[in-house]
Amino acid sequence: MRPRLKKPEDSYDAIVVGGGLGGLSCALDLSLQGLGVALFEQHSRVGGYAHNFKRRGYTFDVSLHHLGGLEQGQLANRVLGRFG
Repeated sequence: MRPRLKKPEDSYDAIVVGGGLGGLSCALDLSLQGLGVALFEQHSRVGGYAHNFKRRGYTFDVSLHHLGGLEQGQLANRVLGRFG
C-alpha cells in the first residue's frame, strides 16, 4: 500500500516529528488506519539509528546492532507483524 501524498495546502490528520524507527512506525501505523500523515525529519534522510554513513572511504554503522522482542507475542514481533 503506497502512502497518499498531499499538497502542502491540504490538511493532515496527524503530524509526526522525527523520522527514526519510532516515528516511522507511528506514521506507518496511522497511515494504515487511513489517516493522512505528515512526517518531518531534520536529517537529510529518515531512519535514525538504523542507517550508516561513509566518511573518508570508511562505512560507519550508526548504532542499531540488536533488535529484541522478536519472539512470538513480544512487542517488536507484534509491531512488525502488523506491518506485514
